[in-house]
Amino acid sequence: MNAGKTRGPWPGPGHREKSPSRYRDRVGQFEGFPRTDEWLSTLPDGLDSYPEAVVKGSFVRGVLENPPEGFDLSRLPEPVQAMFDPLPLPSGWVPEAHMIALNGTLREAFFGSDEDYLDWGERNLRATLSGPLYRVIFAVLSPGRLSRGASKRWRALRRGTEREHLERNQNGNLGRITYPENLYERLYLDVLLRGLRTVYGLSGAKNPVVNVLEYTPTYAVTEVIYDRSKSRGPRI
Repeated sequence: MNAGKTRGPWPGPGHREKSPSRYRDRVGQFEGFPRTDEWLSTLPDGLDSYPEAVVKGSFVRGVLENPPEGFDLSRLPEPVQAMFDPLPLPSGWVPEAHMIALNGTLREAFFGSDEDYLDWGERNLRATLSGPLYRVIFAVLSPGRLSRGASKRWRALRRGTEREHLERNQNGNLGRITYPENLYERLYLDVLLRGLRTVYGLSGAKNPVVNVLEYTPTYAVTEVIYDRSKSRGPRI
C-alpha cells in the first residue's frame, strides 16, 4: 500500500483544529500498549469518544473464530476484554473506538510486525465476509457494481463514518473515507483497505490493490485498481 500523503485535486471536508483530549489512563489500563495508548490520547474522550461511530459485532466475533497464534484474552487490557463479555450479536453494533482499540492491542500483544498483523487481519476479514451474513452481499456482484453501491454497503457494516466515490474508472475507482477527528488510526485504516481489497476480490476482481493517496485526521482518499497489472484507466 502507498503510505504517501500526496494531496490530490479532490476537495476534502474541512477539518477542525485538534481539540484537547479528556483522555487519561487513570488506572494504567493500557499500560504495556504504548501505541494504542498514544492513539487514545488524541481522541476527545478516549475509549468513550464518538459513540455514534459503530461497526457490526461480527467483526469482534471474528477474532474468536479466527484467533491469532497464541491468543489469550487475559493478555489484553480489561476494557478490551469486556468487549467479549457478553459477545455482541453478529448483527449488533459495537462502538468503533472499541474495535480500533481491540485491533491495536491485538497487534501489540500477538504480532511482531504490522505486516504480520495485516496479513492475519485480511485472512480474518475474508473468513468473516465469506460467511452467510455477507456472502449474498458480495459474491453476486462484479467490481463495477460493487463500486456503484459502495456507500450503501459501507453503511451496512458501519455507521457514523462514510465512504463515497470521487471518480469511477474502467479498471478501478477513487474514493474518500470520512471519519471523526483522529478516530481512524493509520494501522486501522490499513486494515480497512485490506478489507476493501478482500471484498473486491470476492466480487471477481482479478488482482486488486488499494492505495492511500491522502491521509488526514478526518478523511482519507483511496485508489482501488481491480487488476494491478493495468492502470486505473479512463473515467467512466
